Amino acid sequence: MQIDHGHIRLELDPSTGSIVRIANRKSGVTHFDATGERGEFGRLFRIIAPNAQWFSRAADSHLQDAPQIAEEGESIIITYPDLRIGDGRTGIAATVRISPSEREDELLLTISVENHGQHPINEIMFPWLGGWAGEGGRNGERCIVGGKEDFDLASLPRALGAGYYRLNQRMFYMYPYDMYTPWVDISMPGGGLSYINYATSALNGFFSIENLGRFAPQRCLGFAWSFPALVQPGERWTSPPIGLAVHDDDWHATADRYRLWANTVFGIHVTRKPVRESIGVQNVFFRGFDGALFHGLDEIPAIAETGLRYGVDQLCVWDQLMLGHYVMRPAGELFDYAEDEQALLRQGLGQAKAMGVNVHALLNFRHVNSSFPCHQPYVAKDIKRRWDGTPETENWAGSFNHAMLFTRHLGPECYLFSPHSPAYRQRVMALTETYLDLGFTSMFFDQPFEWPDYAYVAEGKRPEDTYPAVIDLVDALYAKVTARDPHAYLVGEEGEFAISRAIEQFMAWKFSDPTNVSMLERIRYSIPNIMFSWVMDSEPDRATWTFALGAYCWIGVHGQEGTLADAPVFAEHVRKLAQLRKRCVERTVYARFNDRRGLCVEGEEGFVAYGYDSPQGPAVIAAAIGKPASGTVSVQRDAFSAPGGDHGRLCRWDGSTQAVQGDTMSFTLEANEVAIWEL
Repeated sequence: MQIDHGHIRLELDPSTGSIVRIANRKSGVTHFDATGERGEFGRLFRIIAPNAQWFSRAADSHLQDAPQIAEEGESIIITYPDLRIGDGRTGIAATVRISPSEREDELLLTISVENHGQHPINEIMFPWLGGWAGEGGRNGERCIVGGKEDFDLASLPRALGAGYYRLNQRMFYMYPYDMYTPWVDISMPGGGLSYINYATSALNGFFSIENLGRFAPQRCLGFAWSFPALVQPGERWTSPPIGLAVHDDDWHATADRYRLWANTVFGIHVTRKPVRESIGVQNVFFRGFDGALFHGLDEIPAIAETGLRYGVDQLCVWDQLMLGHYVMRPAGELFDYAEDEQALLRQGLGQAKAMGVNVHALLNFRHVNSSFPCHQPYVAKDIKRRWDGTPETENWAGSFNHAMLFTRHLGPECYLFSPHSPAYRQRVMALTETYLDLGFTSMFFDQPFEWPDYAYVAEGKRPEDTYPAVIDLVDALYAKVTARDPHAYLVGEEGEFAISRAIEQFMAWKFSDPTNVSMLERIRYSIPNIMFSWVMDSEPDRATWTFALGAYCWIGVHGQEGTLADAPVFAEHVRKLAQLRKRCVERTVYARFNDRRGLCVEGEEGFVAYGYDSPQGPAVIAAAIGKPASGTVSVQRDAFSAPGGDHGRLCRWDGSTQAVQGDTMSFTLEANEVAIWEL
């Protein structure tokens, strides 16, 4: 049975309802094929309904009796009236709808589940696609997950030795956190397949990749979105639509498809211009997580002035009394500063603000150290709980001097506030008032993500709605902070599309390694409306690459124990980058990062170039990373939203500007030099 819409063709096995083939009718490329000798790998869904004996008790669509398949207008309806597991019936009914999308070459799939059985459902995998048997990177095939990760399709099964729980046969990614956008792209040289979750709120979920062939000689991968949906007996649940689309491009096509849709749904706004034009943030430990003293609070004005001297107009204060309750210190609430310290903070922050430095601090509100008396009222009812009712905990106790960085054996083991808790929300807002009263302008909201929480199920809060509850809190926090100062903004750890309407700058430890630059390229293209930061100590080459990417320098000199004054050569390099950015903001960081789309880049090792798309036309930032390099860039103007003019300019960091013409430019750059070409 075939379902066509534009160029996509989806084939079903009527005996099971399984999707057995997905192909591009225009190019002839087949993306999934579970026919012929791979016929056992057709899939559609899995529903997990545990009982006392079997925690992963699963009803799989391909093991069911033949479903009822009917047409309803342009849609196909597949109905399973009573799923079975083995020889037993579950009382669970499932209905799948496949409909043409208003977007070209795309089909939308939803599943509705009715639980008339005796056991709750705690996970639904849908749509489950089986039958990918490619060669991975050896054949130019790539799988980009969440606008961030590049999964090696040829890596399964992994040669781990340890294969228990099918560890070597599968991989999963959490949304949010591992995934910054809820889409996956599987492409090859002839085109690709887009797999997009079109949820209108950022529902928690997971993306699963598994070798369904397991111990057979031939690999055959399956892919599925997994919803942590809790469907109790007597309840009904319906998934958001999942889009399957074909294209003739690579992952950029999937990123574009999702971004254009999400911009209208989530009310995404572009990071404000004063924030975008900054070169980055100076991060400084005053007292560490363990109380180690590096700088006194009275040094804030001097450190802020140092940053400003080198073009860095943002300072992030890391201090033990703000870092959260996962630190080991005398019991107390955040911001329990003595009166003399409060006076120092107010005075210092006021002086920094008068200089034009935007100061924020790293804050973590979500940890509950149960040994702190101030937390006792919360522990019983306001903390996150797992499906089985046990509390969720984390332990990030860190030390500068013990043998181990994380001294988890010493504690504390912290509970976590539930984002569904009204008391938690009130606490965050009250503490924010105190924080702003001390004189801070902006805020670094640590860990603005959350995984499924079951603590408030009785009050109607669903586990998959946990992250949307975080977004709702952050929206309110953004309103409070910007009401105090219109130049304020929020910083967040990691990143995600939906929350970027409130968090305008993100950083992440994961891609601080320079080998992960391609990850930052994908993130910048997939979520171009906000600013991402690249973590660095005092490396000029990394600052150069960050500038070329239109990103922020997240600076922590000497592991954040020092300041820019301790790395004058690096600081001077940052100053030159900051000046050049401000000269060319309209065509670079105010514009949309276009990756290398529309560019032909040829050059020596270390030469890089990226395009920027603005109403004025294309622009290119070229750079030599770490050593002198030459290269040539040709621009295909029709790949940009505006072609630009006949007369362009070349801007260099020595302050010079050169009039240029044409669509091709040759660069000869010194080590870590950058140049901006505006067409």
